[in-house]
Amino acid sequence: MNKKLILITCVFWNAIFISCISVKPTSYSIFSNSEININDSNMESSKFDESLFHKYYPSDFTDTLSDGSYIEYILMSTGPAKWIYPAHKFYCIYEEFNEDFILIKRGYCLGRMDIGKWEYYDMQGNKTIVDEDEKFGNPKFTYNHLILFIEKKGYVNTKTGEGREKIKSLGFNKEKKAWVIYVEEEVDLWKLFIINSNNGSVIKSALYRPDEIPY
Repeated sequence: MNKKLILITCVFWNAIFISCISVKPTSYSIFSNSEININDSNMESSKFDESLFHKYYPSDFTDTLSDGSYIEYILMSTGPAKWIYPAHKFYCIYEEFNEDFILIKRGYCLGRMDIGKWEYYDMQGNKTIVDEDEKFGNPKFTYNHLILFIEKKGYVNTKTGEGREKIKSLGFNKEKKAWVIYVEEEVDLWKLFIINSNNGSVIKSALYRPDEIPY
C-alpha cells in the first residue's frame, strides 16, 4: 500500500477514535433533580423573609451557613432575589421574588447560565416549568463533559467543588453549536475555551483580560 495512503488512513481512524473518546457517556453530573426539592410541598422558601429585606435594604449582603454553603441576597426596589451556592457543588440556585416577597421564578444556574428545569409563577400562583436544557439541543458533549474538561486542565475539582469561583462566564452559541467558557487563569487574566458541543473538540483557546473579552 502507498505510504501516503497509509498515513492518511491512520490519521482518519485516529481522528474518529479521539472523537469517540471525547463524547463517551459520563456518570458525572452537575446536579441531580433529587438534590434540591423544587416542588409544591417545599413552600418554606417560596416567600422571602421580609424582615431581612427591611433590615438590610438597599444594601446587598451574603449569609454563610454552617455546612459551608452561602446565600447572596440581592435587594431591589422591585423585589429581592437570592443566589444560593450549595457547598461543594458547581451549580447555584437562583430565586426571584416580587415586591410582595412572593416567589416568581426559581431554577439552576451554572456560571450564571440557566440550566435544568425552572419554575415560573404568575400572580395567581400557577406554576409553569421550563426545561432550559432544551435550548442546547441534544449535544453529545454536554455541560457535564465541559466541567470535566476544565477539571482536567486543572482549574476545578469536581469532588470538592474547589475552583467554582474560577468559572467567570459560560454560554452556548446556538449558531456554532459550541460552549463558550471563560475561566480565571490568574488575577485579571481569563482563559477562553470555545468547544464543539458535538465532539468536544476545542475550536479556540486564548487568554484575555476581563475588560477585553470578545464574546
